[in-house]
Amino acid sequence: MSITKFNKNKKPLFTFNATEGFKYFKLEELYKANGPDAVYPIRGWFFHTGKFGEQPVFFTDYCFINGPAHMTDQCKEIEQDPEAVAQINAGNAGFKIRDYINSLNKTSYSIEWVDVEQDKLPF
Repeated sequence: MSITKFNKNKKPLFTFNATEGFKYFKLEELYKANGPDAVYPIRGWFFHTGKFGEQPVFFTDYCFINGPAHMTDQCKEIEQDPEAVAQINAGNAGFKIRDYINSLNKTSYSIEWVDVEQDKLPF
């Protein structure tokens, strides 16, 4: 065991760098604007702690998207999978937004991972 495991200056997992001026969106906003079939290529994420606990903030080619707290563990699991990280870094991973009724009988939003072929994206 080495003390170096506590160093925080590790190489970032995701190679995409967001540009200055990226806006934040909620899943609900994007779902209502673009519908359930829109595919959002994912370039990575970081974690933020808010009123619902730790949650991922996804970054795409053009914006940040606040992810649901229930995706935190899955995102951390993906970070441990070199193939999945490579797929994200290559621009070949994305998600669709889905709606569902939560335990309080209210509409909530989550994501469904999808494979992305860059040449088939509409933008």
